[in-house]
Parts: sequence; C-alpha cells; structure tokens
Amino acid sequence: MKIGFLNLPFKGCLTLLFLLLLSKSIYAQTAKHSDYLEELSVLIRETTNDPEKGLKISDSLITIAKKTNNINKYAISLLAKGAALSFIGKNSEALEIELKAYAIFDSINDTTGKSISLLNISYVQMHLKKYRKAQDYLLQALDFAEKDNSRLLTNIYANLASASVELEQYNEGIKYYKMALSHFKKIENFYGVSITYHGISIAYRNLHDNTLGEKYGLLALNYQKKTNSDYALSMIALNLGDIYLEEGKLDTAKKYLDIGGEASEKINYPHHKENYYENMARWHKLNNDYKSALEYYEKYSIVKDSIYSLENEKISSEIEEQFQNELKTNEIKLLKTQKELATAEIEKNRFWALILILVTILCIAAIVVLYQNYIGNKKSNELLKLEKVQLSERNQLLESENILVQFETLRTQVSPHFLFNSLNALTSLIKTDKEKALRFTKEFSKIFRNTLELKKKNLITLKEELEHVNAYLYLQKMRFDSNLIININIDSKFLNDYLPPFSLQMVIENAIKHNIITVESPLQIEINAKDSFLVVTNNLQPRQVTEDSTKTGVKNIISRYKYISELEPTFEITNNLFYVKLPLIKEEL
Repeated sequence: MKIGFLNLPFKGCLTLLFLLLLSKSIYAQTAKHSDYLEELSVLIRETTNDPEKGLKISDSLITIAKKTNNINKYAISLLAKGAALSFIGKNSEALEIELKAYAIFDSINDTTGKSISLLNISYVQMHLKKYRKAQDYLLQALDFAEKDNSRLLTNIYANLASASVELEQYNEGIKYYKMALSHFKKIENFYGVSITYHGISIAYRNLHDNTLGEKYGLLALNYQKKTNSDYALSMIALNLGDIYLEEGKLDTAKKYLDIGGEASEKINYPHHKENYYENMARWHKLNNDYKSALEYYEKYSIVKDSIYSLENEKISSEIEEQFQNELKTNEIKLLKTQKELATAEIEKNRFWALILILVTILCIAAIVVLYQNYIGNKKSNELLKLEKVQLSERNQLLESENILVQFETLRTQVSPHFLFNSLNALTSLIKTDKEKALRFTKEFSKIFRNTLELKKKNLITLKEELEHVNAYLYLQKMRFDSNLIININIDSKFLNDYLPPFSLQMVIENAIKHNIITVESPLQIEINAKDSFLVVTNNLQPRQVTEDSTKTGVKNIISRYKYISELEPTFEITNNLFYVKLPLIKEEL
C-alpha cells in the first residue's frame, strides 16, 4: 500500500513552509513590503495551532487592506486566508481565494507574488488529491521564481518533493527534499528541517525501507523539539506510530500515537485527527480490543465524512452558481438601481441628520465646558494620535508620488536625446579640453547618483536641490552654450528650507522642453526666493514642436505639495513671462 502525505499527517505543511521562510525575501526589490510579510509569517504560525483564529485575523487584514487601498497587502492577506481555510479542510473555498490572489498579482505583473500563489494552489490541489495538477502548478511557480531568490526556490523544491512522493516518484522526491534540506539547516530553520526529514521518512517507507523511514522520522522529531510546533509534532509522531504498528512494536507505537493524538486534538486539525483515529482503531484491533477499535473507527468515519461533505457541498454550490449566473446579472442591475434610489434618499435625509448632529455637538460642548481641564487633556492626546495617523497616511501617499517623479527624472536623464547630446559634448571636450571633460563626467555621474540617493526622501533642503540642479544645468549649458542663461540669486537664509526632491529640476526641464533656445532667441531663467516661495521665471517663446513628454511634471509637483503643505505651487503667464512659485517648507515632515 502506498503511504502518502495525505494518508499520513503531512497535509498543510507545504503552504506553511514557504510563508514562514519568505518574510524577508519575497519582495527584496521593494523593501516596503517586508513589514507586512513578517506579520504574515507570524499569522501562519498561529494558524497551525488555531486555524479558526488565523481565519479571523486574515479577514481583519483583508478589511484593513481594502480600506487603505493597499492592493499588495490585500493579495497577501488572501493567501493567508486561503492557508487558514485549507487547514480546516475547506479546500474548495481555499482554492477560490488562492486563484483570486493569483489574478491580483497577475494584474500588477508581480511575478514573485504569482509564484507564491501557485505554491498555495498546488497545496490545495494536493488536498483534493489532484497530485499531477499540483506538480504542474509547482513547475509554473519555478518558472516565475527569480533565480537568486533561494528561499523561494527552496520551498518550491520542498513542495515538488511532496508532489513527487504522492505520484510515487519516490527517488525524485528524496532528491528534491535533500536540495531543500541544506538551505533549511544553513538558516537554522528547524521547522523546515523537521518537516523535510518527515517527508524523506515517508518517501523511504514507500520504498519499503522502514529502517530509513524510522531513522528520518526520529530526526524529524528531534528537530521538532526545537520548534515547539504542535502541528509538526502531530504529523511526525503519528508517522512514527504508524511505522511501529507495521513492525508489531505495539507499546512503542502506542507511545507515539498518544503523543500525535494529543497534538492533533490540541490543534483540532481534521486530517491529522482522521489519521490518529484510523491508527488507534488498528492498534486496538491488534490488541484484540474490538470494542475500542470500533469506537475509534466510528470517529475516523465521522471525521472522514465531514471532510468529504465540505467538498461535496462546495461542488454542488458551484454547479448551482453556473446555472444562476444569468439571473444574477439581472439582479445586479436591479441592485444598482436600488442603490441609486437609496443614495438619493440618504442625500434627502442628510440635511436633517446634520442638524441633529449640530444640536448634539452643542449639547456636548456645554458639558465639555464644565469639565474643560479633564476633557482638554484627553482631547489633546486623541488629537496627537489622529495627527500621527494622518501624517503616516500622507507620507505613504507622498512616497507613491515620489516614485512617479523618480521614474520621470530617470526617464528624462536616460532618454536618447539627453544621452546623445551629453556624450557628443563629452567627446568634443576630450579632444579639446581634458579638464572640462573630467568635470563634465563628474557632473554627468552626479545627476544619476543624486537621483538614487535622494529617492528615499519625501523632502530635501533647497541647498540639496540646488546642488543637484547645478549638475544638471552644467550639462545643459554644454548643450546650449550662451543661448541658455541661468541666474540664481537666493539668500542663504532660505537654503535650509525644504521642498519635494527634483521639483526645481522638473520646472527647469519644462522650460527647456517647451521653449525655443537659439542665438537669436536665448532662453533666460531667473531663480530667486521671496516670502517663503522659490520663484522661477523664464521668457516665454514656445516651440511649435516640443520634445517628447509624459506631461506629468506639473501635475506631479501639485499632487506632492497636497500632502506636505497647505500652500500650493502656482504656474502663470504674465507679460510674456512664465512664473512658477514653489512653496518652501520651514520644517521637515
């Protein structure tokens, strides 16, 4: 008889493995994701001991992600919910959730997220005993995984090993397990080591080598003791109990079955309990205690039937859902109409609701006056908390805007026109003036270095911005020579004021892009500071055909200032001059 991960208590470890291991590396290219991935790994650990609690927490994370419009956190929380559903045997629901997460990662072209989703999907397919499909999904996950993401690759290998054993490819499974094992030991992931040894034990048992099966089972138990995981203890101990049952060592078998049974009851995981009840029925039968054997077999049947009924119920609902799709389309239209009517009714009642709120506020205000000192202190603390939350939200929004401006800045700097003109000028200087060529090279590299160094900041000082702009203007002067006239006259008292990074450069870029610059019509740009504003002026001589532009410069500047200042930048034309006023901020946010 084939001994598989779904006959022995190995189900559930696959998803758990990769989520526990990837919290620091899934999004190495985007460090901002690492915090909630760390939270996710903790959630999955909790799920192994209390799946219902894990399900509630994942639902809460999904609600928060929706409110904050955080699509990455939403998708990751769906993965956590899918894992929790699988732990409690609701595999069809889990599959639906995991496919939804995959669709989200696919829509934002996140290949790492797609790879992780495929891992979860393969895990559910194994629960449904569709091992070939699980293996196909894992091979797709391997294609999407980045080759330098060793943690992700390790977990794909571990899952491929499990699928291979289920498909009776035992030697192939052992090979994959040993590939994963070395990495688990290297990073001292004792949970991963224990689960991997358990998998190797199962593979050797299917090769009819109980000696090696026992050896690796005991190694798995030894490493489990370093993790305190009841989930791992349940599957490993039950496997050892099954080994000793086959060898007729009934006392030893009872010892490990009791350990595994206690752990499975503690975590209330149906598949482990199913295996425990089945083995206890066998144990009592071998001891000629048929009454107890029958009692355990009845428990085994109840658990097995409940797992099956969950799947059968889901399949039936899916058939019914297909039948009623057309009706639902019409119902949706009706609901939309009803929603519009309800909205109109809400608007009608809003005025009276506001009056009631105002009256209530006045009553509350009268009471507040009597307890002014007490309420004043309490209100100050509440406002401080609210301001911190608002500041955090504004910083997140500003970070998003900064990503856009960094892209626009880099796009401009690496455009073919910019590179061609810069390199052409450098070639000429090398032939005529080596010192100028050296300075040109330094300024050219400074532009790209500044872009990388300043990209993490929401605000920089005017001094830092001017240093970056001077490097950029040096290259532009080489291009346009005396046809581009730049006058910077800024009092030193303004140099420590703040503004969004690259905002002044974008203003100058717009002036150069959209105006004629020739000997007959030189472009003159004046830069000065006055009354907490940075003022940039240029003579207006529009080009008939402008350089390629994404048209995001002005919009981006205005959008970023919304998050950092009540003052807004202005752009206006007066007396054939184009004026730009950028607010200067006295303190860094």
